[in-house]
Amino acid sequence: MKTLLVFLFGLMLYQSASAQAVSFPATGGDIPDDFPMVCFPDTVSGLPAQIDPNFGLRSLNLDITHTYVGDLQIKLQAPNGNEIMISNGNGGYGDDYDSTFFQMDPLDGYIQYGIPPYIGSYYPQESINLLNNGLDPNGVWHVCVTDMAAIDTGSLNWFVLTFDSFPPIDPPDTTCAYANPAGCDCPDGSSDCDLFPDMTNSELVIQDHLEITGELSISTGTPNIGWGPLEVRGIDSCFCDTSLVPCSTSLCPNGDPPKQWVTQRIYHRDNDSIYYWDRNAGVMQYHASHGHMHVESWVENTLRIKGPGNDPSTWPIVGTGYKISFCLINLSDCTSYYGACTDSSGNSISQADIPNAPFGLVSGCGTEQGIFVGSMDIYDKSLIGQQIILDSTICNGDYYIVSITDPLNFFQEEIETNNWSHIPITLTLQNAGCCHGNFDCDTTSGMAPFAVNFQDQTMPMGDSWYWDFGDGDTSTAQFPNHTYQNPGLYTVTLVVTTNTGCIDTITYPNYITVNTTAGLPWEDVNVYQARLFPNPASGFTTLSFDLPETLEVEVALRDITGRLLAKPAQGIYKAGKQEIRFSPWSYVSSKGVYFVDFIAGNKSKTMKLVVY
Repeated sequence: MKTLLVFLFGLMLYQSASAQAVSFPATGGDIPDDFPMVCFPDTVSGLPAQIDPNFGLRSLNLDITHTYVGDLQIKLQAPNGNEIMISNGNGGYGDDYDSTFFQMDPLDGYIQYGIPPYIGSYYPQESINLLNNGLDPNGVWHVCVTDMAAIDTGSLNWFVLTFDSFPPIDPPDTTCAYANPAGCDCPDGSSDCDLFPDMTNSELVIQDHLEITGELSISTGTPNIGWGPLEVRGIDSCFCDTSLVPCSTSLCPNGDPPKQWVTQRIYHRDNDSIYYWDRNAGVMQYHASHGHMHVESWVENTLRIKGPGNDPSTWPIVGTGYKISFCLINLSDCTSYYGACTDSSGNSISQADIPNAPFGLVSGCGTEQGIFVGSMDIYDKSLIGQQIILDSTICNGDYYIVSITDPLNFFQEEIETNNWSHIPITLTLQNAGCCHGNFDCDTTSGMAPFAVNFQDQTMPMGDSWYWDFGDGDTSTAQFPNHTYQNPGLYTVTLVVTTNTGCIDTITYPNYITVNTTAGLPWEDVNVYQARLFPNPASGFTTLSFDLPETLEVEVALRDITGRLLAKPAQGIYKAGKQEIRFSPWSYVSSKGVYFVDFIAGNKSKTMKLVVY
């Protein structure tokens, strides 16, 4: 009854002239979940044979019940097949269009900036006057609705079309759109620029997490606060392993779906026109379990301990993070989910604060996907792949959740260094009353005087430290820098205390080698910033490096005599920060000193690895 009363009240407000014609409310129906598009009809008759600026369509009034309106794409289709976009992925996790009017003289502004439940009148995303172009209005009109994601459901309850003399003209168009280049701003203030996205990672969203024994589940949000949309398109190039196959192939020999290469589309404003160019940007794979094409290596979630420096993406990983695959879709926006989008100073921003919002052409889970300017994708903590597995050695205490968008830098952005977020977390459901003291350093051998940067890697994080460097000097810093003045072999000891009251002592005999001559096989050189952490290692160790270009990489493990024990990794790695995680105990049978050879292209580096 409330809906009917609102409709009748709205009808009285907007009925203002005898020339006005209002269609009888058309009955809607259920909106199918997670695609496909469904169109609901309304037959119009008795109107002039053509509509135009003198007599034309004035408004669409509709009522939708839905538990996540950001899933919805709504179009209005005329009898001749012409259609306009009414609302595309707006409103995030909010509910309902409650007798909402769409017209060109609204009281409540643009639908992109509204907050659901939508009550009142709004500009549609495309002008209603695009349909007042001389077409015959008599016939069957349709409101077409697509639910672009799974789980949340709803229905179109009814809709009404109003025709009138002299329908309102369009306001001056200042919004950025493919059809309106003049509305698009450039970062440098010019009118000739690439409109890159800027994909960030929402600290607000990762605060939604759940700990159980052995597992930490994390929600993830990836806002686009850039100058252009993030858009990917699958190209007709698919492969199984390394073999090209037709993209119509359902399964590879190993039982997995084939992977499909994707391109990233970059839009360029050139004064009064916009064109685009495409670049390679990784792969996506069809996930048959829920019917989506998912872009791979989109987000990495990890549990870490604090390391030196202010970049959490370099801190030591203690909980396994999965590289998660997403279908890139507008599941919310910077207005509806206020606080999820922040600027470079950490201030919360809405769509109105972001130039060029809400520019974008594609969004969804098919072979064309994207996130509009000022919009964001969200993966809930309950979804597959949002879990960090915590092994049986993880102790209760303080850590950090770190989430990184596009960790392998497949996508080109306006800013490449703001794609991570992190928050502190205190684990309470893992092992109680334990701690594991550990440390690493940037290098373990060199010429006197020899400077070493020590890095505490205790789990959980400590809150007091006592270092004995083996040469008579000590420190209480978490990440001390120490210089050895004389040649020799030095045993290093760390005593660490956590805020849970746990105390642990870790000692590495003959850990630092200081020489008077160069040339030892483990002499450290800076090759693509390659380093091992933790080192010494009792379980897994991670080899991190930063490639300037795509290169063939080989990792070899040798014993102290130089005998090859294994090759933990070998293959082609893309440019950017990379990590290779392996367990030395998979290849060695006793504690001791070993060597890891890192070979990338025509450069190499040998590192000493202590296994205990």
